Amino acid sequence: MDFAALESHVLSWLEQKLPPNLFYHGLDHTRDVLKSVQLLGREERVSNHDLLKLKAAALYHDSGFVEQYRANEPIGARFAREQLPAWGFTAADAEHIGEMILATKIPQEPHDHLAQILCDADLDYLGRDDYHVIAHSLRLEWMKYGDPKDLVEWYELQVRFLSSHTYFTASARRLRDARKQEHLAEIEELVAIRSSVSK
Repeated sequence: MDFAALESHVLSWLEQKLPPNLFYHGLDHTRDVLKSVQLLGREERVSNHDLLKLKAAALYHDSGFVEQYRANEPIGARFAREQLPAWGFTAADAEHIGEMILATKIPQEPHDHLAQILCDADLDYLGRDDYHVIAHSLRLEWMKYGDPKDLVEWYELQVRFLSSHTYFTASARRLRDARKQEHLAEIEELVAIRSSVSK
C-alpha cells in the first residue's frame, strides 16, 4: 500500500473541494488530526496495520464537509468506505474506518480502541498551547454558518464543553489533561470577571 500517494490524493482533493470559509474544519485541521493520530497511535502501541487505519480515518474524518456542513460524518464515512478499497484496504477495514469516523460526531461515541484514539486526536488541541487560536477559528466558522456567538456566550460555551469533555485514552489524558484544565481555569476566570463587571 502506498499511503503517501493516498495522503497526497486526499489532501489535494480536500484542498480543491472544501469550502474556503471552513476556518476550523479546513485542510489544516485534517493535517493536524493526521499528526495527532500518529502520536497517539504510537503512544497507545497500536500495530502498524491499525496505525494505517487510523491515518486513513484522519484523512477522511471531515471529508463530508465537501458536501454539507451539518451531519457531515456519515458522508465522510461513505467516502472512506467507497474509496479506500481502491488503495489497498480490505472492505472490512474500510467499513471499520467508516465506523471510526461516525464516532467523531459530537458528543463523541467511540466503540473501540482505534475510534477512541481518533476521537482524542480530533480534539487534541483542547490540551495544547495553540488551543485559544484554534478555538477562535471555530468561533469564526460558526459565525459564517449561522451560529454567531458574542464573546461572553462563546466563553460560557467553552467552559461547558471543556468541563464535560474527557479524553478516552490514557495517553491523551497523560499528554493533554493538565493543559486542558489550565485553559478551563483561564476561561472560567474571564467569565467570572465579565459577570462581576456586568452586575
